[in-house]
Amino acid sequence: MQYGRLLLVKGSGAFSFLGLGVAVLAPSVSTNANVHVVVAVLGFAIAGAGLSILMPIVSSSAGDVPNMASSDAISTVVAMAYFGFLIGPPFFGSMGDLLGAVRWALLLCMGILALIVVFPGAPPTNKRHLDAAKEREQVLQTKLSSPVRSPLAEVAPFDRL
Repeated sequence: MQYGRLLLVKGSGAFSFLGLGVAVLAPSVSTNANVHVVVAVLGFAIAGAGLSILMPIVSSSAGDVPNMASSDAISTVVAMAYFGFLIGPPFFGSMGDLLGAVRWALLLCMGILALIVVFPGAPPTNKRHLDAAKEREQVLQTKLSSPVRSPLAEVAPFDRL
């Protein structure tokens, strides 16, 4: 990864925070209903673009969890994501009803996104996990630096036949 997972999570969270901020502030942009609908849709598009990168990063990070099979870790993360997908909209809708406006529920979402920006996760501290990551990096560097050999180089030349 060129930028690293933590930096991508922080940037993605900040981008989503910005998009939701635009969507929340859309009604105060103009008195024209068409203008603030377009601004709100653009804000939600920005938020969606920022959030779209989180699930692949979380899934790939789950595959690197030490002392757990990758398939088990990824399936657990995906199950939790589906749970959030099913529970999130009714929860934030109820919060909007409880608080009096959907705008306040979106501000609650912005608070959660701010937490993602401030606390994106911790780098691995397990020594075995760090050693395995270093070993994978060395193997990758070795593969990239070694010359490519053709499988045909192993075949006997025709002049000996």
